[in-house]
Amino acid sequence: KDLGVSGPKPLPFFGNITQMFDKRVGIYSTISQWQKTYGRLFGVYLFRKPVLIITDPDVVKEVFVKNFSNFSDRHL
Repeated sequence: KDLGVSGPKPLPFFGNITQMFDKRVGIYSTISQWQKTYGRLFGVYLFRKPVLIITDPDVVKEVFVKNFSNFSDRHL
């Protein structure tokens, strides 16, 4: 949020992990709904770790091809 990235409100300690793995909805449906709400680039927390979700193929290509050296030490 401080960096201008929107996303669902995380729970203390757990982040958004409980929302992502809700068996009633499923992770794909949850991320699809968040994409509709927050756009093609949004942030979530896996426990206390911030994670950037990119659903735009052009941005994914930009990160993994053109700017790979800036992101090579990041987890996928």
